[in-house]
Amino acid sequence: MKLTVNPVKAPAAPGLRQSGVQPFRSGQCSRRRVAIRCDAGKTGTKKLGGGGGSEGGLGGLLGTITRSIGTLPTKGTAAKKGPKDPRTVFLAGATGRLGARVLRELLAAGFKVRAGARNVDAAKSNTDIALQFGLLVPEQLSRLQWVEFDLEEPEGMAAAIGNASRVVCAVGAPESATLDASAPKRIDGDGSIALVEAAAAAGVEQFVLVTSLGTGKFGFPAAVLNLFWGVLKQKRRAEEALERSGMSYCIVRPGGMERPTDDYKNTHNLTLKPRDSTFGGQVSRLQVAELVTAALVNPELAANKCLELVAETSAPAASLAELLDSLPTEITKEEQEQLAEVEAEARAELAAAQAALREAQEAVAISADKLAELNDALKEAKAAEKEVRGEVAGVLRDGKAASSELAAAEAAADKAAREEAAARAVLEAAKKAGAAGQLLSAKELQAVAQAALNPPAKEQAAPARVSRPCSDQSGRRTCKHRAVHTTHRDRKSVGVAGLLEAASPAVQHA
Repeated sequence: MKLTVNPVKAPAAPGLRQSGVQPFRSGQCSRRRVAIRCDAGKTGTKKLGGGGGSEGGLGGLLGTITRSIGTLPTKGTAAKKGPKDPRTVFLAGATGRLGARVLRELLAAGFKVRAGARNVDAAKSNTDIALQFGLLVPEQLSRLQWVEFDLEEPEGMAAAIGNASRVVCAVGAPESATLDASAPKRIDGDGSIALVEAAAAAGVEQFVLVTSLGTGKFGFPAAVLNLFWGVLKQKRRAEEALERSGMSYCIVRPGGMERPTDDYKNTHNLTLKPRDSTFGGQVSRLQVAELVTAALVNPELAANKCLELVAETSAPAASLAELLDSLPTEITKEEQEQLAEVEAEARAELAAAQAALREAQEAVAISADKLAELNDALKEAKAAEKEVRGEVAGVLRDGKAASSELAAAEAAADKAAREEAAARAVLEAAKKAGAAGQLLSAKELQAVAQAALNPPAKEQAAPARVSRPCSDQSGRRTCKHRAVHTTHRDRKSVGVAGLLEAASPAVQHA
């Protein structure tokens, strides 16, 4: 696969000749040496570092960008694209130990610098001190502008970037925040990502991001550095955001910078290798600052590359241009544009999905309100049902008692009716016997009564006809059988035994 480098127009920095640094242009031989600053206030030519491997990282980069689409942010820092000055650089982290050296190198290379600082007054005071010690010259101050900038306040980033066409991010969680578990995520992760998005929205052409050796790797030294609350994982998040931003990027991953001083370069030559190929090493902050400046002076040589750099005594001497040219471009501008289109489509789909989700959430909320209303109504219905059940239970208890009383009354009435029928049967039998001149015994009368009290199951005995009492023309009773004749009221209350007793004399009289 042939990898091509897309040249980016280099800035026509007016101070380059004064500082001795000559910018490289497209088509220029990459094997020439570049003059760099050896230390503050001095200019000279120095051979640095040896070339690294030329293994392409395009496949891994494409995979990273493709995977990261699934976690695209839905909002970016809003900014209007205005005219940009190719000679102006915005520097984030200008007051740090690395950022201060990058600032000096940029000014020495002839760039105009918008230096971001949270405390502008303190930064200007430090600038005056640097001027007194010869670290800066008066001419450079005319190209330096301190601007308010806070990595944790995205809303002010567009104003801080201003008309800069290039951005350098040299920030990181400070050592004083070692015990702050949220610092790497807030600064190295979210803060750097917000700056990348603000720069892309503002129309920045080139973005140089300084992270760390071991970013994106497992094992040593990444595992050790990640003990600091996952700082390398957060730096990798910022790298991924830059890789998919569409801007020409240069990711700088330096080795350990704590021990080497600025003189380290005098005995250790710089080496560059492609991403995820270096496992350890050291480099001075000044060497890193010089490489960052060279990437801005030679944007076509640094376009879309990830540079892992350390300094070694055994490395062959080489110019910064040779080192930059020794590594392949990871992705072309055309491929970046294609990925930008894919990302734009993914963002649109994500926005549509989020809109649909919001509508679904609103529908669920409405349904939940209706369900709550139904639950309240159901509770009221259950309470009313319970109250009605209580009232009905009382009525049922009363009804049951009344049913029992009614059944008892019906049983008593039935018994009285049967006894009355038996009494009528006995009287009828006694009457017939008397008419025949016979006298029924008590046993016979008892049999008649029992037959009337216990009629056959299918054929019920008809009740005996009640004879009218004998009376004369005046209506007075004249019959001598007064013991037999009773009123209807007396018959209802008399029992079988009483009737038998009353029937015996009548039979005897007959």
